[in-house]
Amino acid sequence: MRKSKFFIVCIAILICCLAVILCACNPDKGGENYSDGNSKDDGTQEVHVHTWENDFTSDGQSHWIECESCGEKKDIESHELETQNDSGNCWQICNVCDYQTELSRHIYHQKNDENHHWLDCKNCHYIKNNFPHNIVIHKDSVGHWSECQDCSYKTSEIRHTFTTKNDDNKHWQECNDCGYKKNNERHILISDSDDRFVWHKCKNCEFSTEKKMYTIGLEYLFNESTQTYSVTGIGNATSSEIIVPSKINGFYVAEIAYNAFYLCENITSIVLPSSIKTIDFAAFSDCLALKSITLESSITNIEYDIILGCTVFESINFNGTMDEWRAVQKDKDWTGDVESIVIICVDGKLNKDGSVIVE
Repeated sequence: MRKSKFFIVCIAILICCLAVILCACNPDKGGENYSDGNSKDDGTQEVHVHTWENDFTSDGQSHWIECESCGEKKDIESHELETQNDSGNCWQICNVCDYQTELSRHIYHQKNDENHHWLDCKNCHYIKNNFPHNIVIHKDSVGHWSECQDCSYKTSEIRHTFTTKNDDNKHWQECNDCGYKKNNERHILISDSDDRFVWHKCKNCEFSTEKKMYTIGLEYLFNESTQTYSVTGIGNATSSEIIVPSKINGFYVAEIAYNAFYLCENITSIVLPSSIKTIDFAAFSDCLALKSITLESSITNIEYDIILGCTVFESINFNGTMDEWRAVQKDKDWTGDVESIVIICVDGKLNKDGSVIVE
């Protein structure tokens, strides 16, 4: 019986101790006060009233309000971080409290669009050095593309679109967008004519020389056996540029006769049509102002001394290839005493002896 009473007393003491402990610092329903476990004279418990700090307390993850006296915490929340930056650094600051991360220097990588390139911070997207592209156009035989000299920007390759173009000497194909050129070749000229004019046109493009009127007043001789005409003299022609027609009265002009233009001191150039097959000896001898003769690739025979005494003579413009010129039958003394001349062919230039002039 005594043991039972003693056990009951111990249980009662234990319950009282627990009650004191549980009431030591528990806030009331409003969270503003708690019992400190001390009894007043009337036997009631004293109540502790929290004094909350005005500013947040924080660590690296969250912030809260703390009681100045007991350290009790309330309103514990994770930071609401917002990125901040300046020209040198970036950091994060909480929108609710004063928490701020340490400064971190920008770590840049380059970005671009179709018009500009810039440096962009990997952490905060701070941008600097925003400049327009320094574009250079690159091209190869297939297409062209644009590339910035200062960054990695590059467009896709676009295939060339070609148009045939020409000048007085050559024709080529040129890209409409980038100017890339291919198939740059000299014109292969053939003569063309009508009743009044003669001109040259290229076999491979639309190039055509200016139409020039035949020289009027030249003298001719009709050859019954061949049914062709020969030019025999200057006649009453006064032009300094002699342009021989390909036909007279419906018959071809096939030859420049012996001494045809001998001592014609006013002639500076002579243009012969494709109908001319033979230039007889001394045909242009002692033409003291003569500088050039234009011949077609159809010429077959050149006799001796054709430009004997032509002291200012410079060139023969041959509308054929170098091999075609070499194939023309020429007397060994075809130039007479004129040594320094150039034969301008469609594929290069030759000396009098047929050797190539390297430019």
